[in-house]
Amino acid sequence: QYTDGITNPILNGTVFTTQDTFGTKNIFHGGHLGLLSEVRAGRFSFNLLGKIAMGNMQQSTSTAGSYSEVPPVGPSFSENRGIFAQSGNIGTISRNRFSFLPEVGGKMKYRLGRGQFGVGYTLLVLPSVAIATDQIDQNIDFLNIGGVMTAPSSRFTTDTYFLHGIDLGYTLQF
Repeated sequence: QYTDGITNPILNGTVFTTQDTFGTKNIFHGGHLGLLSEVRAGRFSFNLLGKIAMGNMQQSTSTAGSYSEVPPVGPSFSENRGIFAQSGNIGTISRNRFSFLPEVGGKMKYRLGRGQFGVGYTLLVLPSVAIATDQIDQNIDFLNIGGVMTAPSSRFTTDTYFLHGIDLGYTLQF
């Protein structure tokens, strides 16, 4: 027979299950302005694109957890907490922020007959994005698990997210 390190005995064969769930949502509503430039040289053409989107970034983070003990004999026990999801950080936090999303891109095309081959690159930068893994506070107050804990605490952390895109294509004109 073992104990949980505090006062409660743990019977051999007891099954412990714990789950932590961290989620985020980022929804952008806005408009964009941009410039497109094209230069042609013989069969080649080069496009440069610059845009900036402005608007509201609606963000939310959610934290949930579950814990259960099923001993070989006697009643089972469950709580709404996990390991990193505890009473101090379980729930949903929402906010709205005005955001700028810059985008740059370039494309090179080669005309062949009635069509053209193209290859391009795009970079879209999303500043202040909530990412699920950034919401995890890895500090755990092991002395108060299941009670009033000082850690992990509720977080709303953001980071910059870079989206890279490469496109290849063929355009046939009639």
